[in-house]
Amino acid sequence: MAEHAEADKKHINKYKMAHMIGCAEYMRDNAYRYGLEDRKDEMYVIGLLHDVGYLGGRDGHERYGAELLRGMGLSEEHVYAIKNHRSHPDDLRKAGMAITPELLLLWDADLSIGRTGYNVGHYERLKDIRRRYGDDGAPRACLDEIRKYRIKRCPERTSPPKESGGCAREACER
Repeated sequence: MAEHAEADKKHINKYKMAHMIGCAEYMRDNAYRYGLEDRKDEMYVIGLLHDVGYLGGRDGHERYGAELLRGMGLSEEHVYAIKNHRSHPDDLRKAGMAITPELLLLWDADLSIGRTGYNVGHYERLKDIRRRYGDDGAPRACLDEIRKYRIKRCPERTSPPKESGGCAREACER
């Protein structure tokens, strides 16, 4: 793991913190869309920590964050989502790696929450990402994966489960 004497405010500032908190809330509130409703608190933590690697700078932040969090004992499935949250889905497949529900939810959150911590929607977020970082095609490909997963998993499930049972589990397993 790279050593850094101290975190630089330019890497994790109030906007990055707002984005991370917004992603945490989005992941908790949307865990049901990915069959993770029983793990909402864990999803919150993944969202909250997904950009902690910015302590080492923007380039490679996902890998640095994963190493840092692995060293602190975060579970491998959580580290996996954080490490791969900027990966292109095709690259993961070529490497024989899984696209997990946790990773899909993190992509969804990261591509919905703007730098002020609010849900700006996929379209506005993609515009912002292109403007600030350029376009390597990965964010659009991640959104395509999210849409495919949601349709395949449960086309009827468009709102949170109701206290009375919500979407029947059998319908969501398609």
